Amino acid sequence: MAIIFLSMFLLIACQKLEIKNQKVCTVAGIIQAGANCATTLSGEKSEMTYEEFIYFLEPQSDRSGAMAQSADDYSETKVALEQACILLKNKCTYEMKRIISNMEIMLDLGIEAKENKKKMIDSIHIP
Repeated sequence: MAIIFLSMFLLIACQKLEIKNQKVCTVAGIIQAGANCATTLSGEKSEMTYEEFIYFLEPQSDRSGAMAQSADDYSETKVALEQACILLKNKCTYEMKRIISNMEIMLDLGIEAKENKKKMIDSIHIP
């Protein structure tokens, strides 16, 4: 996944390409709780129910299935993109910087999910 981000980033730096506002999601604590999502350019947050999240993850007739990546790997990708932006200097466009900045939103959602999972598990009463 990191290679995909870096490749996309470097291609954009070399020429003007359209950058699409893409949805990235993380499990909302436990899979049964659905997902918390944000978009790469606008940073707009949204939620998915369990059923919507499963639909998002599974391949459909009009698209491939979703890809999964740990929050730690996602964070490493963000750092690599920040370093690439430093090396590219003025070729690092506003959109590229915005994508990097909005990656922080997803990392925060991942941290919240981890905390929510603990709360959800702790709230289960087993007689």
